[in-house]
Parts: sequence; C-alpha cells; structure tokens
Amino acid sequence: MLLRINAKLCPKEQLLKRTFYSLTNLRKSQVRERLHQLEKNDFVPNKTSKELDRLNSKKRRQLKKLQKTAYPKDQALHVLRKFHNVNNEALADTKLGPTSRTDLKFLSLTKDKRLFYTILGVNGQQLRDAKLIANDVQKFLKRGQLEKAVFLARLAKKKGVVGMNLIMKYYFEVLKSQQSAVDIFNWRKKWGVPIDEHSITILFNGLSKQDNLVSKKFGELVLKTIDSLSDKNELNGMEYNTALAALTNCTDESLVFKLLNKKFPGLKKDAITYTLMIRSCTRISDEERFLVVLNDLMNKVPSYCIDSKLLFEYCGVVLDRKFSKSESQEMGLRALCEYFLFDKAIFNKYLQSSESLELVSLSHWNINEPFPLNKHVVGLFMNYCLRSKKYSFAVETFQALEERNNKMLDLDIYHKYMETLITARPTTCGEECMDVYERIDSLASHISVTKRTLILVYNAFQRQSLKAVTNRDESKTEIILRKIQGFIGHTEAIYSSKLNEKVYGFDSWKFLFPVLKNLNMHDKVNTMGLKDVLDEYVKSLLNGIFDAGAKESVEDKRFVALEGIRLVKILTERIKLPTLDSEEIAGLKGVDRSKFLARRHLLRLKQMLLENLAIIEGNMKEKNVDNVGDDTGASKEGVLEDLLELILETSYEKF
Repeated sequence: MLLRINAKLCPKEQLLKRTFYSLTNLRKSQVRERLHQLEKNDFVPNKTSKELDRLNSKKRRQLKKLQKTAYPKDQALHVLRKFHNVNNEALADTKLGPTSRTDLKFLSLTKDKRLFYTILGVNGQQLRDAKLIANDVQKFLKRGQLEKAVFLARLAKKKGVVGMNLIMKYYFEVLKSQQSAVDIFNWRKKWGVPIDEHSITILFNGLSKQDNLVSKKFGELVLKTIDSLSDKNELNGMEYNTALAALTNCTDESLVFKLLNKKFPGLKKDAITYTLMIRSCTRISDEERFLVVLNDLMNKVPSYCIDSKLLFEYCGVVLDRKFSKSESQEMGLRALCEYFLFDKAIFNKYLQSSESLELVSLSHWNINEPFPLNKHVVGLFMNYCLRSKKYSFAVETFQALEERNNKMLDLDIYHKYMETLITARPTTCGEECMDVYERIDSLASHISVTKRTLILVYNAFQRQSLKAVTNRDESKTEIILRKIQGFIGHTEAIYSSKLNEKVYGFDSWKFLFPVLKNLNMHDKVNTMGLKDVLDEYVKSLLNGIFDAGAKESVEDKRFVALEGIRLVKILTERIKLPTLDSEEIAGLKGVDRSKFLARRHLLRLKQMLLENLAIIEGNMKEKNVDNVGDDTGASKEGVLEDLLELILETSYEKF
C-alpha cells in the first residue's frame, strides 16, 4: 500500500499517484474477505461474493447469448416431444427449417423463440438487421411460404418494416387480395411493426392498380389515412397523388371528389396531380357534367404543369368515353389535332366542324406551337380509329406519318396498322401486309419483326383468300399462292443440309394449308400450283419436320396431317384415269403411263400418311424396335424416302 501524502504534489506526481492506486486496485486480492469469513464462520470459501457476482454475470451473458441462437434440429424435435406433447407419428414426416412446409403448425404451439429460430432459419442477432430480414422475407415469398414470411416480419418488430412492406406488395400484385393487404396494414401496429411512408404509398398504389374497383370501405380508409397524415404535417405530394389514383379506382365516385375539394396547407399540386385529377373524371357517369367538369379542370391547370403527358391523358380520357353524340365523340380527335403535330389537313377532311365544343387552346397556357408526336400519342390515335371503325382515317394518317418520320413509329403501331388493313381492305390486305412486313424488315432499322408480325401477315392472306373476288379467279389464286410461298421461303424456311436447300417449317404449314384450302374453295388452283405445294410438303417430310418426336401439340400435328392427306387426295382426283383392266394398264404409254404411275405414287403416299395420322390420334401403336427389328424399321423408312424422291422427280406439266 502507498502511504498517504498530505503535501502538495505537482501535476506529474498526481498523475503518478493515480496510476499507482489504479494498479493496486486491479491487482487487489480477496484475502481480507476470506480471512473475515474464516474468523466468522470457521471456513474459507472457494469464491468471494464479488467473484460469485462476476461468475453469475458471465452466466447470464452466456444464457442471453444462447437464447439468441436456434436449437439444433435434433434438440428442437426433443423439445417438441417433451414440452409440447407432440408424438413421434406427427414428427415422422416432419422436417424443420426455412424451406420446409411441414413445420408451420408448430409455430402456433410454442412461445419458445429458439424453436422459432430453428423453423425460420434465423437467430436473434440477425433479427437486428433490417436488410437481412427483408431478404429472408423475399425468399419466403418467392417460395410461396407466406405464413413464414409474416411470422418473421412480426418477430423482427421494428426491423421488420421493409419485410412487412414486401408482404403487402405480394398480396396486392401476386395474390390480388386487397382485403388481406389492408388487414396486414391494420394489424402491423398491433404486432409492433411500424408504418412508414413507403407502407402508405404501397397501400394506395396497390388499391389503384386492382383489376376490379375497390370497395367504399377501402376508399374511406384512404381518406382517413390522408387526414391523419395532414394532421401530423407529414403529407407529401407522392402520397397525395397515389391516394387520388386509389380513389379513382373506388366504387364510390364521390370519394375522389371529396379529396379533390379538400385543401391541405403546404401541399403544392404538380403535373402528376392534375393528370390524376383528369383521370378521375372518368368516374362521372353523366355526359354533360363530365364535359363541364373536365373543361373547368383544364382551365385551372397552371402553365407550369402543362406537358405532353398531361395532354395525352386528357385526350385518352375523352377518346375512351362513349358519347351518345357523335360530335362529342370527335372532341378527343380534335384535341389530338390541337395539342400535337398531326396533319391538320387530314383531320379536317375526316372530322366535322362543331361550334358547340370548345377546347382549351394552347395559348391559354402561353404555348405557341403543338407538342411533337411520340409513339404513345400515335398509338392512342390508331387504337381509337380501329375501335371506332375509322379505317380510312387511320390508314391515311399512318401513311403520312411514315413518309414524314418512320423512326417515331414502333412495332405496336405497325401492328395496329396491319390490323386496320386486314379489317378495312379484305381484298388486298395480304399483299399490303406483306409489303408492311418488308418495310419493317428493311427500312425501320430501330425495330425488328416478331412472331406477331408474321402471324398478322398470315392472317391477312387467310382473310384475302376467303373473298370470292380472289378465290373465283384462277389468275388471282395463282398470284396469291405464289406470293405467300415466296414470303415463307424468304422469312421462315429453314436450311436442310440433307436436301441442300430450304424447307418449310411446321408452323409455316399451319398457316399455308388454310390459305390453300380457301383459294381452292371453287377448284381454281391449277394442278401445277398444287404440285408446287406438294413438292414443298414432300421436302418437309424428307427433312423429318413431322416426325413423332416433334414438340408441337397433338392438335396441330393432327391438323397438318389431315391437310396433307387432303392435298394428296385433290391431286389424285386431278390426274384420275378412266377405269382400266390389267391389259389396258400394261399397254399404257407416254403421258398416260406417267400419269398412272404418278397417281399410284400418290395413293401409296396417302396410305402412309393415314398410318401416321392413326399414330398421332392414338388409334394405332407405333411399331418399335422390339417388335419389328432394326432392319424392318430401316427398310420402311427407306421405302418412304424412295417414294418421296419419285414424287419430287415427277413433273405434272403435261398432265
């Protein structure tokens, strides 16, 4: 022990003194307490009270740390048996863990957090990490384990906010269950999971995007939430806008106008706000009131909010409305012409002038010229014309736009144009749509053709082939058949190394056969045209396009097989000879002999195709290697190939 010194010490000496005392305290023993216990109780304790306190504190820390860890799976099963009376039969097929679907029932049996951790695949330390909880909730949702996702977010309390938001989005977007999403929003307060601004935005946004209108109860919840945010001075523009969108999708149309009429201090309306306000007018059922409210709203829009998106929304709202008066219906087209750079001469040609309808001009917002066109505006115009049967208007406007700036037109607009041609010009739509396809493929470098583009061309040829003006004229049927064959050869035909040339694929035959059937409705397709189609069909057979292992559906295989048999049958009838006996057949020469042999080949091919059809329909089991052997199967394929090659080599020019 250091002796106490009463004299004044310098700062260095005081520092030295404190250091010595601290060293002495750190190394202090418990001898005096042990001697005291020996004197008082006549025994020496192993540990003093301070040592016992330190030991107990260490045990408590270890126990607290242990409580944050999950049970090993064997121990978890033992806990279920011992403390929850779960029998071995119930545990026989049970697996515990985050990916298991058989352990959900145990979550309601216990309050043991360590058991929860085992089932959910987490520990207490991880529950303090909000990002990790959100990731685990996302994994549960991807696996469809909604109950575990909810339980984990509840267990995480304040750290489960993001996870609970993900669950709400899952209910809205995947399960389409608005009631469950709202229940989660209401219950999370009781569970100790706070609501943040993202939770409210998810609620409003989810209600606004439901396919069916949401009930009045949910609309009132939106209003109540907005009022609560306003009272707390926490309402911002994004929440107000999403609330407007949600109430626009509500069965009670009065609620959205209640929100519009409310004034919130400090809230500045932006372009999105006015766009949603315009959209909300769609809920007004009365035509006259709709026009008055919409026109009044457009007059109140400030100039800093006017942009092409807002005006596009206005035109869309008007065009989607079904008016009883034709002049009111054309107001949307007038708005498109007024606000965007369409060709006014074409619009004036097809639209009637009306003095009763007044549009808010661009000069009202100090805008001197219309906004440039974009693909959304043109798409809106094409959709409206197609829906309202203004085909000539759409065709003329599209052609003017294509000449002016084809880079502005996207593939969807081209498809709408092709649909318009199919509907408006049934006698020429096939050739016109084929020209459009070629223009897209060659001129429009910013887009590329798709399967949808091909199908539209095929549909156009099918529609054109149904018209009597086409299928009653032999020259026109020949031209159409030659054009569609050339189109298939250019676009969809695939190269065959076996034949060293291109052959038609399976999908091509699904569309070519109906066109051929329509064109030959009045027996106007000449024999050489049919033979050309047969030759392409034979090439596809040789290349194995219709083999049993093909990925196409049974219905498609059956259809193509039936149409192939129909084609062979038609050609067989075309080259039919009079009934001959064996001597007359032996005496045939020249063209008659060639015709007789060609017909025999066709009949043999028809029989083989019928056998293949029976296999497709399941009426006959395909012979396998075990039943007939390799040699028989190979010889059958060889016979078919020889027959197909003979058909290809046979010319029908003299028939």
